[in-house]
Amino acid sequence: MKRPTLLAFSALLAVCVVAQPPQEPLRCYECSFGCIKRDTTTCKAGEMCSTTTGAANFIKRGCLAQNLCNLVEEKTVMWIPYKIKYSCCSTPLCNN
Repeated sequence: MKRPTLLAFSALLAVCVVAQPPQEPLRCYECSFGCIKRDTTTCKAGEMCSTTTGAANFIKRGCLAQNLCNLVEEKTVMWIPYKIKYSCCSTPLCNN
């Protein structure tokens, strides 16, 4: 690559990087199992909005590490098996 072309490319790349708007933190609904009272929360880097469904269809909403998204865990309490399903989404307040 010729030197003037390299300088022009470098300048264009710098403008594109600087021009990127900062990414807003992801806001999600949050509530503990049962979801009687619902608030909002801000997820940390590497987290997504989540809805966790457990035994007797109890629901929990909040932020969850991306590597746990779309998992189904099988648990047993007092010899009774049940499943916990982790569902995720990545737009603001999408876990309604």
